[in-house]
Amino acid sequence: MSHMPKSSRGKSILYVRAASLNDLCRYCSRFDFTSDNLFVTDGSSGARVMAFGESIGKTTIAYYVDMDARSRLIKYTLPTSAQGSERYSFVSNAEEQPGNYLNVIGIDMHRFGKAKSLKSGEISIVMMSDAPSIINAVIKKSMRNEMLLHLYSFKYKDRTVLCGFDLVDELVDDTRIFYYAFSKPIEQPCFARYDYINDKVDFTNTVGEHSYMYTKIINLAEQFPFFRPE
Repeated sequence: MSHMPKSSRGKSILYVRAASLNDLCRYCSRFDFTSDNLFVTDGSSGARVMAFGESIGKTTIAYYVDMDARSRLIKYTLPTSAQGSERYSFVSNAEEQPGNYLNVIGIDMHRFGKAKSLKSGEISIVMMSDAPSIINAVIKKSMRNEMLLHLYSFKYKDRTVLCGFDLVDELVDDTRIFYYAFSKPIEQPCFARYDYINDKVDFTNTVGEHSYMYTKIINLAEQFPFFRPE
């Protein structure tokens, strides 16, 4: 007697809309010519390109944009100078010259339930004092992990929120911790950077200057549904 496949009903997906496909490519690219995968699924309103993010309890966050994937491979060009801006293109094959290539994997998501938010007690929300504090926290964590980590950004009323998960290693426990800080309004930057010589933080759309340490900013088109600071 054949065994039926195990049900995936225990895992649910919390969909959070990203600002653009560039943000998803930036999220998946490790900036060392390797990357995580993107996924594409067919929904009732068309195709949806996704990057799977944090798992919290039995819920996984999927950052997405609704658009057709014209091929199963994306070339993502890093913004290394003001003249060479960040961009993506759907391609049929990887070129001989190295680049940042992301696979787009087709997946059927119908077996996974859709979460509206997170259950009470699954996440703690902690405010940091200002934007430089949260940027420095993720940059120091990046240095310890020897990889380029990220923060998320979204609009909240008349301010910008910068946020991330489990940024302070000493406070990590079984409950995920969501850190956030308010910033003055900023227009969807690609990166935050720390000038360690002059001890200053600012935002930029390019990387490559050696006098800075960087963190990626993933811009979201909507806030996390569990974010209730007031």
